[in-house]
Amino acid sequence: RIEIEHHVSCRLFNMADSYKMFYFDSWGRGELIRLVFAKAGVDYEDVRVTFDQWKDLKPKLKFNFLPILEMNGRELEGSVVIARYLAEKFGLAGTNEWENAEIAGVVDYLDYMARIIGDAYYYKKESRNMELEKNIPQYLGKLNELALNNNGFLWGGKLTWADLYAHQIIQWLEDKTSDILVPYPHVSKVKMNVEKDPNIAVWLKNRPKANF
Repeated sequence: RIEIEHHVSCRLFNMADSYKMFYFDSWGRGELIRLVFAKAGVDYEDVRVTFDQWKDLKPKLKFNFLPILEMNGRELEGSVVIARYLAEKFGLAGTNEWENAEIAGVVDYLDYMARIIGDAYYYKKESRNMELEKNIPQYLGKLNELALNNNGFLWGGKLTWADLYAHQIIQWLEDKTSDILVPYPHVSKVKMNVEKDPNIAVWLKNRPKANF
């Protein structure tokens, strides 16, 4: 069991299960999980780990990284794994294993896109513009096509955890280039559809200020 004092309490309504989510005081790999909890309206503790705490905590973890979900005394590590588990549990996925796998495939695509574009921004300074000119149309173009075919969502014409992940990535991209979605109106619609959800709107308005 992980013991860290500093946390943000996010209590929307009580459920039988008890949840703690451990991550740094940033969006990073933890914000998707927070968005899933927010959309579902589920009570949890949002534990914001400081870097001083991280030095002591890291060696104690199975895979030595965050985020971690603690549920009823059990621990699960890995951002996408945790988000998928919670989304399927809370009804933010499909209705059967095949549909859930299809949605996970969309998330896998989003995750790969974020890594490719993120590498271009942060690690490939000499070839940054060339990498972005090549990759942004490719990946956002595919998302635009998915959104067009799914009525402003990325799967099944309804809000799933894939849309929540897309929203986080879109916000990060817009922070880098404010007009990046101009050629991709259906991706913009995904963002708007996520933000129209009442629970998500409350979270976006009131969440603690943090870096990407």
